[in-house]
Amino acid sequence: MTDDGDELTLVFFTDDEVLRAWRDDPEHLAGRPAPPASMAGRLPCRRSMVLYLHAHAPECGGLRGLQLCHAAPHICMYSQINCRRGAGTVSTTVELFVDYVCPYCFLVEDAVAELERERDVEVVVRPFELRPDPVPTLRPEDDYLPQVWRASVYPMARRLGVDIALPSVSPQPRTAKAFMALQLATEHGVAREYSSAMFRAFFQHDRNIGEDGVIVEVGATVGLDRSEVERALASEERRSRQLAEQRYAADSVGVRAVPSFRIGGRLHSGVLDADRLKKAVDEAAGREPLP
Repeated sequence: MTDDGDELTLVFFTDDEVLRAWRDDPEHLAGRPAPPASMAGRLPCRRSMVLYLHAHAPECGGLRGLQLCHAAPHICMYSQINCRRGAGTVSTTVELFVDYVCPYCFLVEDAVAELERERDVEVVVRPFELRPDPVPTLRPEDDYLPQVWRASVYPMARRLGVDIALPSVSPQPRTAKAFMALQLATEHGVAREYSSAMFRAFFQHDRNIGEDGVIVEVGATVGLDRSEVERALASEERRSRQLAEQRYAADSVGVRAVPSFRIGGRLHSGVLDADRLKKAVDEAAGREPLP
């Protein structure tokens, strides 16, 4: 149910017989609740699965945002439709690709929050590990990280008013497990909150976000059940899904750096300010940029 009262029903079919049953008698599934808007994302499904989205909102002018990831056919992606009664508008999906050890992803958080406040958007957090296993991760005691932080990260943080410090964790943690828990956070509608908490844990509290215990604690701060997070971290299915999501970002979308944003089919990379993000959303929605 959207804020304006338009009902959304998301239905997954596993075979043609069930699909035909829906077409013949859709009312028998009417009692199923729609997922929260922030659940928009990728869900695992079999190659033959059909995803059907039905919106009881004639103002929508049709359904949008449904895609099949051809690079990873076992992943179905959907964008939650957010219809405004009488307005004839559909919210714009913004795919936000991040890595939790990237300071620039943390620095763009405020701009993304402003975008969410001032535009009708659905921000979908997507994982992109900069250095997936077996690529070595960086060490803060080496020359590279301190130089980058002195020359770029700290000046940008001061300009944006963000409290951030180079973490002492060495080597820097891998983030695959944190992204496995992101899947759970997405399913519970708290992906953005979880991501923000993970950034704060690493860049403000100097926590090792590659450790299971830290990930469980971060998840608990946004309302996730500790035992569910522990199961997510031990799940081979979630591990496989994370690998598929990494391939999706790199091979299907073409992500090479983070933060990156895919808006209306176009990829934007870098620490975009709120005005640039809003302009990109306005262009994707086919309207003149708003103030």
